[in-house]
Order: sequence, then structure tokens, then C-alpha cells
Amino acid sequence: MIINFAYDHSPIKNENQSYIDGGSQMFHNIAYHYNPYDNEKFYCINGTYKYFYADYHVPLQYVVDIYDDGIKTNYVVLDKILETDEKFVYMLTFRHFAITVENNDIINIFKKFSPAFIEAINKGQCLLLLNDSHESAYYKNRSNGIDTTIERLLQNCKEFGLSLEHICLLTGNPINEINSQIKIIFWQCFETALRIMRGKQHIPEKSENIKKFLCLNRMPRDHRYYFAYEMYKRNMLDSFNFSLNTITNEYKEELISKYHLDQSTFNNMITTLPWILDTKDFQANHWNRIDQSFMSDNLIYIVTETLLGQYIIPSYTCFITEKTFKPISYGMPFIIVGEYLTLKHLRSLGYKTFHDYWDESYDEIGDPVERMNAICDLIEDLNKRSVNDLLSLTNDMKNILLHNQNIINERRPEQPVMDIIKKYGN
Repeated sequence: MIINFAYDHSPIKNENQSYIDGGSQMFHNIAYHYNPYDNEKFYCINGTYKYFYADYHVPLQYVVDIYDDGIKTNYVVLDKILETDEKFVYMLTFRHFAITVENNDIINIFKKFSPAFIEAINKGQCLLLLNDSHESAYYKNRSNGIDTTIERLLQNCKEFGLSLEHICLLTGNPINEINSQIKIIFWQCFETALRIMRGKQHIPEKSENIKKFLCLNRMPRDHRYYFAYEMYKRNMLDSFNFSLNTITNEYKEELISKYHLDQSTFNNMITTLPWILDTKDFQANHWNRIDQSFMSDNLIYIVTETLLGQYIIPSYTCFITEKTFKPISYGMPFIIVGEYLTLKHLRSLGYKTFHDYWDESYDEIGDPVERMNAICDLIEDLNKRSVNDLLSLTNDMKNILLHNQNIINERRPEQPVMDIIKKYGN
């Protein structure tokens, strides 16, 4: 079976290895993104670059290419494939799906669709994929429970005469409900990405300079500085390998106000930044970076996820990124500074967590500040134990760590996406 992936422009080859904006590159005012698993391959970014983005963590065409099912793909140009009767897939990867759709009066995502393209979608020649799997929002209005994002999308489709039968929305948030009018598929794309990128990592022997905790922080997030502040205030940083960038005075004042931080303590902490561990580059998240020292020099991985949760019970999102799947791939135990019921969601996927070894009740706390305080208390309690004691504890977890490594290598979270794509094969 051959699956045609259609793009707005022809493919190009990488000539100078210079990238912009998360692995994207401009050629003749056209945005392309590279395949992180084969950087000689570039894919055109469909749509207007201001609103659409690169699926650079895990290009879907590449996922299909390596899928063990006798399926191959072609890169085709949209205008050319429309001159034929061959079926094809066209994907728009959104920067911010909910914002884009809800402001469609200004952005109007479908206005550049030609009549021939709309006809191809409506008659089933084309599968239109709307990709929100990598930066997924919650689609309901939190104040009234109305599915405002999906309602606006349905209005847009109706306005441009688009049949819903051959449109599919990929979400990275399992809390989003399946809508009866439009296909919504949950894809844990970062789990797919870590499986492909890393595979099963050998768990090395621990080094002599071992630390109790590892905490990597790249992009600035409020809760990451709040967590760092708590560890600093509790005199625990000597137990960490910790990375964190410096911040502006304006941002510092915002954090002090938001979390009611002790100004003197926080100011003292800021003067010690940046905390550099493996790279001085804090402008990218280095999602695919791996260093054997992460595993050999540290015992417990403290994951500071992208989101902590902005709302009182419940937090309405359960968006998990590569940050969580890294320690799983590395074969390391973890504590997640993240959203409400993240551990519960991981267990629903088949992973095991560590409630037999320490208190994981923080996962069930809806209020994000209370959850953060519970996590900090847990880490402070663990820090009272010696390195040898924690080393013995993590050795006892070996079966869980190997189980989790096996799960990430065996699971195929992209399967529901594959099932629908195969209907548009040739």
C-alpha cells in the first residue's frame, strides 16, 4: 500500500544545516522542517507559517514509513495530486489549535483551500488531518462547559462547504471528549517520538559522583522557577543535578507576586543563575538530547512538565510531553511536577509508578499550588535518606523500570491514526 502525503510545495534537500524555530528552515520564503531521524529529509510546513507549525518531534509521514505493515509513502505536491484520482493525506499542524480556530474570523484557516481541494476532501479522495497532538488544549469553555473550540470548527467547515466525513482532529489531550460530529483521535505523539528516537536504553552502572535527583529545565515556565525556589529555600540543591536559566527583573517580580515568594530568598537564588548542567543553550527544549550521565550520575528524575495546571479541581488537561517519557526510556524512577492525575493516566497506558516506594498522593491533589507543596515535601522527605539508601531503593525498583522500558517500546500510540490513514491508501 502507498500513502500519498500532500504538501503545499515541493521537497528540498538540506544544504547548510541551519535551522530556525524548533528545527524549521526557510527556503525561498517557504517554511520546511527537517526529519530528526534523517536530517537529509525536509517536509514543507502546510498552511501559513504564522499559524501552522512543524511536527518536528515525530513527522507523521516518517511514522507511516517505518510502520511494520508493508506501507510506504510518497511526498506529493497538492496541486499535482489534485490533477489525479489518487487518494492522499493532507495535514495541518497547528501552533495553537484552539486559539487559531476560535479566532478564525481573523485567521480563517480554510480560506486558502481551492474549490478543487475542497471537492477532493468531500468526495473522500483526501483525508484532512488537523494536528493538535503536540500542543494540545482543552476544547471546552471552563466557565460553562460548552465545547466552544469544536463548535467553532464545525461552523468553519460549514461556511466553506467542507464535509466532516473525511476530516480528523488529532489531540494530545485525553480529556478531550470524542465528538459525534467530527472524528477526534487521541495520539500520545511524544510517546511515539521517544520510542523511535531512543529505543530501549541500557541502564548503566551508577557513578561515584552520584546525585539523588536530576531536574532538567530548558524553556522558562512559572512553576519551574517556583519548584527551584522551594528546593533552594529548603537547602536541597546540593542533592541535585539541576539546570535552570536566568530571568529578567520583570519576570522575577511576576513570579514573586504570583506565588507569594519571599523576595529576599528568591533574589538570592536568582543571583546564582544560570545553573548549567549539560548545555548553555536554553532557547530550545533539547527534547531529543540524551547523555549517559543522566542515568549514571542520578537516582531519581524530577520531571518538570510543560504544564502544572492553572485551575482548581480538576485541572482539565492531562497533556504529557517527552519530558515524562524520557525517564521511562532511560529506565529511571520519576516524580512528576505536572498536572492533576498524570500518574493515573500513565498507569492507564500500562506503565507502573512508584506508590509502593513513596507517597504518590500528590497526583490526586487538584489545586496546583497544593500539589507542588506536596511534591516538595515528598522530595524533602526522600532527601533525608542517604545516597546508598536511595540507591538500594532504586535497585529494588528494577523490575518496574524494565517493565516501563518494555511498555514504551511495545506500545503503538499511533495505531488509531494509522487505522484511519490506511483507508486512504492506493
